[in-house]
Amino acid sequence: MGADVKFGRIALRRDSRQVLLDGKPAPVGGRAFDLLARLLAEPDAFVTKAQLMDAVWPGLAVVENNLNAQVKALRQALGEKRS
Repeated sequence: MGADVKFGRIALRRDSRQVLLDGKPAPVGGRAFDLLARLLAEPDAFVTKAQLMDAVWPGLAVVENNLNAQVKALRQALGEKRS
């Protein structure tokens, strides 16, 4: 599945499908993990909503609100910063 990815306080462990925040497991569900893993696969690339939805729900027809819910879950689990 690929190598682990670290960025700032967050680490993504692909093999165990785990996200760490400051070295401790973060409460990230499977779909949110898939979303984060897809975004990190090509960090400098533009990724469309359709590509994200296909990565998170392959072969399934889902509404866009499901993607929004997973983004919100990631922000909550990883401590979204507000300016």
